[in-house]
Amino acid sequence: MKNNKKLDSALDNLKEYSWIMFTSVNSVTVFFRRLLEKKKDGRALGGTRIAAVGPATAEELLKFGIRPDFIPRKYTTSDIVREMVSEKFQGGKVLLPRAENVPHELNDELKKRGAEVEEIPLYRTTLKKDNRPHLLDILKANKPDVITFASSSTVRGLLSLLGKEKDLMAGSIIACIGPVTASTARKAGLKVDIIAREFTIPGLVEAIEEYYKSGKG
Repeated sequence: MKNNKKLDSALDNLKEYSWIMFTSVNSVTVFFRRLLEKKKDGRALGGTRIAAVGPATAEELLKFGIRPDFIPRKYTTSDIVREMVSEKFQGGKVLLPRAENVPHELNDELKKRGAEVEEIPLYRTTLKKDNRPHLLDILKANKPDVITFASSSTVRGLLSLLGKEKDLMAGSIIACIGPVTASTARKAGLKVDIIAREFTIPGLVEAIEEYYKSGKG
């Protein structure tokens, strides 16, 4: 997002934050790209603890010379906050750079724990409506065995593209990266067959493999 004054202000005052929590690879990329544009580097984060949600996010931080202080074992909001408390997280000011228009549960839970949270939208995910004809061709010509969802937004996006032709998904196995995504799918009327135990892409692949090995597929 261009001309992000909130991000620039945060980058100029990084010492104010006890924690910076990165929840995606994109948030790391955009954050550090702007930090470098401002002629700064990882040293500007000295004294601020860094949290990374997920191994891919942690790996992206390492590219910028940052080793996270905290990586939760599970990635639901309640688990993240619970583990942070066990890490002696005692409130403070938390910077939460993330996508625009995402659920605010993490923000809200951190505030309940006494944190002052500054949430900064760094990028937005958009739906390419011109993909609809290609999507319909795929579902009509060669129905996929498995349809995977890696986030709640992918559920909403696919269903938005399909519209009244949602029934084209019938017969395909539905696999979700975690319980939050699965909940979104179920609320939309989909039957969820697979939920990954580890909420990552490798975890999702492993769950699909286990499903077929069990003879269910």
